[in-house]
Amino acid sequence: PPPPLPPPPPPPLHPRPHWCRAHCSRTDISPLRLVGADASDNEPGRCIDGSRMTLCTIKSGAGSALRLPWISVRFTPSPAAVHSLAMYRYDPSGSWAGRALGAFEVWVGDSFGHRRVQCSSASLPAKTEPHNDGVPVDVPCGGAVGEYVTLQQAGEAHGHDRQILLSELQVFTPSPLSAAPVPPPAPRLAGEVAQQVNARYEKARPSAVLAEGGVLVHIYDGFESGEKPWDTCHADCARGAVDTISASLISRKLPWLFEAEARWGQLGFIIAPDVEVLCAFYHDAGSGGHPNGKCPFAAHTGRHATPPYQGRPLGDVMKEHFEACAGPASPYTGVLKRNGHCGSGYNEVLIGWMFWERNLPWAVEAFVYGGGPGNWEQNLARARGIHRDFLQYFGLTSNEVPLLRYDCGPGGPHGGQPFTPATAAIGECFVEA
Repeated sequence: PPPPLPPPPPPPLHPRPHWCRAHCSRTDISPLRLVGADASDNEPGRCIDGSRMTLCTIKSGAGSALRLPWISVRFTPSPAAVHSLAMYRYDPSGSWAGRALGAFEVWVGDSFGHRRVQCSSASLPAKTEPHNDGVPVDVPCGGAVGEYVTLQQAGEAHGHDRQILLSELQVFTPSPLSAAPVPPPAPRLAGEVAQQVNARYEKARPSAVLAEGGVLVHIYDGFESGEKPWDTCHADCARGAVDTISASLISRKLPWLFEAEARWGQLGFIIAPDVEVLCAFYHDAGSGGHPNGKCPFAAHTGRHATPPYQGRPLGDVMKEHFEACAGPASPYTGVLKRNGHCGSGYNEVLIGWMFWERNLPWAVEAFVYGGGPGNWEQNLARARGIHRDFLQYFGLTSNEVPLLRYDCGPGGPHGGQPFTPATAAIGECFVEA
């Protein structure tokens, strides 16, 4: 019998709002969880490992000179109606140039390799190919019900020349319709987001629940898109390919951030407290440019499942980080002690690229900037420009996604000191710009 499936992820803390008026995340479809793969040859697990940096190469198989390459994925819950199959190819360096997928077919079936209902590719342009910038090609399947989806090359085999060369596959199902119409959310008031952010900052504690651990902040590090710096880079990767959004979970007891002001400025964005976390480190892990951000891969991906990485669950990391960096207070200075295991002072929390891109703009709660002597105004000007572009792109207002100034960081006017009796009267650390 097949191994038991892992439990489904917990539901989000609250329903996603529907303020977005342009380039919005789709709410009519939801991703199905992929739990297995088989193929004509090689390692199909690389096509469902969540990483767009791992190359999935499928050939026709030994002794199969006339058989075309194929790959099947199993999903849960199943059976389910299949809305579409998304095919990703991510190659910012262009090393896969000329390696075309060619003619292909997509099928919904009841076992690995089974072809019962063919998905339609008539709506796709002729010679459709996944782009090397990671933007997916979506093949509609019209709600066909099954347990597996198979991608197979079509046409002539040409011996062993044909192969499937992709980064990732994802299967989508129509979202269930609500029995009653969902009323639009009440408009956010000025200062509402800042109030929620400050509350999490003050009340943070070590927890496996992201919203209880503080405020998750991404500081620009050069792995973002140059055109849309709230997204991961695609073709415009100044520092190379990247699989994740890297951030630090901060609070009054752990106020330290990645200090990038010498290169990109101390500015970035605050991440919503209900995003999915891949893994975490209690120090700077140097995750940029590494598949899956150095987080472990799921067991169902086979041989590709156990890289020598040390990323761990959020709750374990935050407990260790609080113990190492957040106390007790020194009787001489009143400052919380940092022991030898505190590392860089800031932690690193990783969000997967696929979740991030499918949940914009909701994954961004606010934009933020800080600074030090001589660069407050420069950082504010850059932050205002990015914030303005984000609001225009998604059709949002500054009440919905505000720009905040972080006053309690290392370069802030309050000195970047953790909570002590001396700093208790500081008040709010995040102020609307």
